[in-house]
Amino acid sequence: MSYKFCIAVLGEGRRTDEIRQFFEISGYQVLTEASLNPHGVLPDAFILDPMVEGGKGFLGIAQVREHFRSPVLCIIDDGNDVQALTALSAGADDYIFRNVSPYILELRLSALMNRGRRRLRPQSLQNTSSSLGAKRVLVDHNAHRFEVDGTLIDLSPDEWRILTYLHDHEGQIVPRDALPRILENREYPVGSRSFDNHIRRIRAKLPDPRLIRTIRGSGYAFDECA
Repeated sequence: MSYKFCIAVLGEGRRTDEIRQFFEISGYQVLTEASLNPHGVLPDAFILDPMVEGGKGFLGIAQVREHFRSPVLCIIDDGNDVQALTALSAGADDYIFRNVSPYILELRLSALMNRGRRRLRPQSLQNTSSSLGAKRVLVDHNAHRFEVDGTLIDLSPDEWRILTYLHDHEGQIVPRDALPRILENREYPVGSRSFDNHIRRIRAKLPDPRLIRTIRGSGYAFDECA
């Protein structure tokens, strides 16, 4: 099955159950606290309700931030400015009122994920760039271009998906078992070296293969300080 995105919905209660059900029906892979693992599948975003059982209060936001860089959308009581300030101070990227329509919630979450993926440039709203010491990486999602120091990297469709996924999750460990989701949920046998083989070919095309770090026993990470 192919998912739109992977999100984690944290907290227990009727509202969070409704949110999980809505996003599952809408084609998302939905993780709970029990299925969340910093070395497993990486959520593209978090929805956290700190005011219900299992939400761990606003401390839960800080705990998420210790292990993940994905955006956090916090659910707060309608019109509660104190909760809004506390959520943002604790590290949430945005907040939304508890009784909002799930369709509005989805739109807000989508906008939040887009902001997290894009570092806007004047010439293209879909370009992202980052400095790598003396290097510069430019990613154009519209044109499927990945450049390092002005050099266009010639990538196959699968290599493009893998490299941009690593770049978008910069600093996070992407485990080998994430490959099926990156490549639209294709099936790979247990113990397959497909991810390693893809990484080997991508590294051979990069001017500096150290841009992709091997995390022994875990997976790979994009390193902008290589």
